[in-house]
Amino acid sequence: MSRRDDFLKELTEAFGPPGLEDDVATILRRRVEGFCEVSRDNLGSLIATKRGTSDAPRIMVAGHMDEVAWMVTDIEPAGYLRVRPLGGWWPHVMLGQRVKLRTRKGEYLGVIGSKPPHELKDEERKKVLDWDNIFIDLGVAEGFDVVEATGVRRGDFLVPHAPYESLANENLKVVKAWDNRVGCALSVGLLEELREQEHPNTVFGVATVQEEIGLRGAATSAATVKPDIAIAVDVGLGRDIPGFSGADRNPERLGGGATLLLLEGRWVSHPRLVRFVADVAEEEGIPHHFSTMDRGATDANRFAISGEGIPSMAICVPSRYIHSHSSVIDHRDYEAALKLLVAVVTRLDQATVARLRG
Repeated sequence: MSRRDDFLKELTEAFGPPGLEDDVATILRRRVEGFCEVSRDNLGSLIATKRGTSDAPRIMVAGHMDEVAWMVTDIEPAGYLRVRPLGGWWPHVMLGQRVKLRTRKGEYLGVIGSKPPHELKDEERKKVLDWDNIFIDLGVAEGFDVVEATGVRRGDFLVPHAPYESLANENLKVVKAWDNRVGCALSVGLLEELREQEHPNTVFGVATVQEEIGLRGAATSAATVKPDIAIAVDVGLGRDIPGFSGADRNPERLGGGATLLLLEGRWVSHPRLVRFVADVAEEEGIPHHFSTMDRGATDANRFAISGEGIPSMAICVPSRYIHSHSSVIDHRDYEAALKLLVAVVTRLDQATVARLRG
């Protein structure tokens, strides 16, 4: 593996549910603390400051550290765990998958279970299972006390258990939590690239917390940084799969380069900022495309309404199968997004930001 692959493997495999992102923050801090000022806001978002030739403008580039996960809400007498989702899970992608539980005694492997399909009635087979019919099996068996052995309590967290690997196409990497460790890696990667380049601003590489449960770290980190421009770095929706409606309208695909997100639900990216980023991509010959997202949101949504308002948008890396155990990106899209971030940030001087802010 390359050094970058080693970093991405460590970052994506780290334990980081919403509200317990400390392991991810430690990895990121270690990467930048030799050349950046590093702090955390009161909710836990990591803020790395790289000063250029000017204190202003203040440019914020942020990915979120948390991943979709679960919390233990009940423990059955036999030792099976009942859980509730942290983030947008579709139960059918969970069944039979492995999870990692963290308790005060350590980490333990479990399996997501439900009633066998052989026992389901015809009408049950047509429905998405509800959470009351899903449980976690840590190794329940006669004579084994799950609670005593693991120390599990209500309120403990679980995350998917899935290793970082390549598919048959070596350009494609599969692992849990690309959403959104890829954004964290790009934020840190930008700061590393800026060690070798002048930039006419101060750059804040931010890793936010609790995005999956309400964009919470976006609010606190933006209030702390008070940026003039904010760019969220996240995953997009790879539409190059069978049956994806709207694929012709939204040609977001793996290998197509960086995604410039135009629309998130009911929020639109800052038009002048989007045009500026697209112009830079064309000038530099960086592969890119535009996309929209009918549901959901990135941290840019919250950045935009922080303080008196911040011109904001999201630059994304297309990903297949997000919010599952096995999401997939193309490392060439990662490289395109990193190159675009560097090219954009090094052009954001006072005069340019003043034009964008209008």
